[in-house]
Amino acid sequence: MDSRQNDDCLKKKESNQLQEKQCGRREFLSRALKAAALGSAAMVSGCGTGLLGSSEESALKWQEYFKKNYRLMTQEEKDEAVARLERLAKLRKGVDIQMSSTEPVEDVLFGYAFNLTRCEGFMECVAACVKENNL
Repeated sequence: MDSRQNDDCLKKKESNQLQEKQCGRREFLSRALKAAALGSAAMVSGCGTGLLGSSEESALKWQEYFKKNYRLMTQEEKDEAVARLERLAKLRKGVDIQMSSTEPVEDVLFGYAFNLTRCEGFMECVAACVKENNL
């Protein structure tokens, strides 16, 4: 025997398999997916409102995201949107805001000017316009 070999290397290695059973690739993937599904279900059910906020706030955010274009709303829909936005501000920031849905002024044209020499081509002005005007 070579004296450079370690005696521990010559001992029979212990199996790392659970209960001395062989585990194939398919069985391993099946077990791993089941464990991941159970873990994620437990996390979502346990964290529910803590991560997502109150159910009322979530419902208001959902309605806000899928609202119709303001130009196409009836007066009743406008009033509902104003009430929803006021309530959402109360839930998010804890402040009471006052909004209205006044009609546009007749024969008034609004414009927007910006310095093209400062443009870097990132379309940030377009994104800001879309966000501000709810387009």
